[in-house]
Amino acid sequence: MARTAPPAIITPSDVELIRKVIYAPGSPGGFTVTRGEAELLTTLDRATDAEDNAATWPDLFAKAVANALMFPRGAPIVPDATEALRRERWLEERKGIGELLLGVGQALFRGDVPLREAARDVDVTGANRARAAREEDDAIFNDAMAREAIDREEACWLIGKIGGAGGLTKGAVQLLRFIKNNSPSIDPALEPLFHKAGI
Repeated sequence: MARTAPPAIITPSDVELIRKVIYAPGSPGGFTVTRGEAELLTTLDRATDAEDNAATWPDLFAKAVANALMFPRGAPIVPDATEALRRERWLEERKGIGELLLGVGQALFRGDVPLREAARDVDVTGANRARAAREEDDAIFNDAMAREAIDREEACWLIGKIGGAGGLTKGAVQLLRFIKNNSPSIDPALEPLFHKAGI
């Protein structure tokens, strides 16, 4: 008599474990989700029985894969031991505030600080700081818009991962809905999948 394996399902405890692993500070992407982690999630979604998976799975799946596509940051850069030691030495060599002020006072007394140039650089009205803040805000906004857009490469990747023959899983539909509602720019290649999902 042949034994059949039970259907593969994702339980509520599996969902919590996966959530902890992919969003842990020590995970490959830190608090963001990497493309590799998104690949793993799409493989899990396809390999399990969508109807019997935990009710919390589609939400985790959708938000995590959307995170990888719309907020691609990659793994955080961790300095090697040599760089960490260099930074530590630099901090230890910094003078305290008292020594800093004394040094500035002595430089002013000797005339080593060009007062006219220093006065020109002083932003009394705050206009320079306000302009710099606006420029920084604009740069952050433009960067976010570029990241949140779903470009051709991301659309093709997603089609290959969730758009195969057959129907879409609950997680895939939720992911597509999230992208449709939140991305400022979506490559037209995803339109057939939106249509298939009824979005």
